[in-house]
Amino acid sequence: MMAFLWAQYASARESGELLYADQYCGCRETVSRWVSDYVWTQMIWLPCNTLFLLVWVALAVKLWNGKRPSR
Repeated sequence: MMAFLWAQYASARESGELLYADQYCGCRETVSRWVSDYVWTQMIWLPCNTLFLLVWVALAVKLWNGKRPSR
């Protein structure tokens, strides 16, 4: 995947044209699936998990820093 992205960057930098998966390896479906998985992981899954973690941390801090009844 990283090799394809680097080849895409190099092609765009040299000739100004984008490199398509069929030109690179004849594997358009595979590259499409890799990009889809990458986008899902980086743009949806990780931010949602981070938000979920931050909510739990905020709840824990609120719970543990709350006023305790005096005995």
